[in-house]
Amino acid sequence: MQFDQQILEYEPSVRTIAYWYLSLWPRGRDYDIEDLLQAGRKAVWNVSEKRPEKINHPSYVKAAIRYSILNEIKKLSSKHSKIREVHLITQYDDEDKEYSLIDLLPSYSEHEERLANLDEICNYVSNNFSREDADSIMGLADRCDKIFDLNLSLPPQTNIKDKVRIVTKMNLSDQEMITYANVLTGAIDRWPDYYIKDQVTRARKYISFLLENLNIPPEEFALMGKRMELLDKYGLYTFFRQVYKHNISLLMSDVFPEIEPCIIRRRNRWKGREGIMNAYYAIGWLARKTKKQPSELTREDFKRHKLLPMIRILFEDSMRNAIEFRYPGTYPGMVAESKKLWDTFKDGN
Repeated sequence: MQFDQQILEYEPSVRTIAYWYLSLWPRGRDYDIEDLLQAGRKAVWNVSEKRPEKINHPSYVKAAIRYSILNEIKKLSSKHSKIREVHLITQYDDEDKEYSLIDLLPSYSEHEERLANLDEICNYVSNNFSREDADSIMGLADRCDKIFDLNLSLPPQTNIKDKVRIVTKMNLSDQEMITYANVLTGAIDRWPDYYIKDQVTRARKYISFLLENLNIPPEEFALMGKRMELLDKYGLYTFFRQVYKHNISLLMSDVFPEIEPCIIRRRNRWKGREGIMNAYYAIGWLARKTKKQPSELTREDFKRHKLLPMIRILFEDSMRNAIEFRYPGTYPGMVAESKKLWDTFKDGN
């Protein structure tokens, strides 16, 4: 692979990592984005020239980019600039038997235990990359009063670990994602009111990004029982409150319009005439979802898809009654019970 091709291949990684540092480290610095981009590109060149066997290993090259940019920050930062607290973020790849992430991130509020041994990490960097890279980490750390250990590979799972994992997946050349990253890391205490009010597009963008990177499909989110706790943990509950007026149906129809309203878990979903129609559509959805004939549906299917409350509330806890209501003729013995519910619907009670 030619060097120009290598630069092009790793340019997205160079930009992502450069903007990470430009965005999340405090202002008042003596460097700009071009300084960091050039340092990242230089790292790709160094790997190509000095460790050509590693150039096709993205995790190694990205680490080299990160250390080169850290070194640039150390060289260009004022000796008087100081961050009081910092997290040393590490993540170990058991399959490759190496660190996939070693990084420094300012700590603003939540933090882990104090780091016991920075030398171990620096020795790893020195042995696998260069002494200069290790000195960059040590030099920046020396300017901090406290260093906390944020090992993403080890239990227990904590709020700050979960939030940092999300931040590491952000495109921080996007100003909106920079703001979100600063909220998650605690650099910003709370969202400014003007940043949220009537910002439907921004709310949709953040919520979609969050669920995608937590590997939560929209359908699973629709059925979750602790959605509000999830949004609150990741700093988005305020958007739910102000943009969607505490209405999960509004949120789902805007962010995930492909999700059928009948399956969205919410209060009073099975009440009144609307509840009866929700049940009708939900049972049809369950048959399509499981790819089963109505007679093949089981109570476990209803349970797995959070539909047992519907059976209890509307069908006197009878699964067969529910199926006959939606698919007449499946269980002839339940015809009379099914007719009662349709009469209730027609009467509007």
